[in-house]
Amino acid sequence: SIEILFNNRLGNMIDTWMMKITARRWSEKKRMKKMTMSGFVMGMDADKHCAKPDPENFQSKLIQRYKINVSQLLERCEKSMAN
Repeated sequence: SIEILFNNRLGNMIDTWMMKITARRWSEKKRMKKMTMSGFVMGMDADKHCAKPDPENFQSKLIQRYKINVSQLLERCEKSMAN
């Protein structure tokens, strides 16, 4: 029912205004290099119809996990070869 109330020109203006506020807050967090609890810089790409985590942070997190998994796998292989 709320969508019906805001499905007009005024609702569209409010939506755009709120999106700009959100995008500005996230860019400020990224600029100030605020960290998440897991130690990554906060960041989000916000647009009119979507919001997603900053791909830069996601890529570094993914690469870190990959390196950890590969090193653990190599350790297991070395241990099995030694036995």
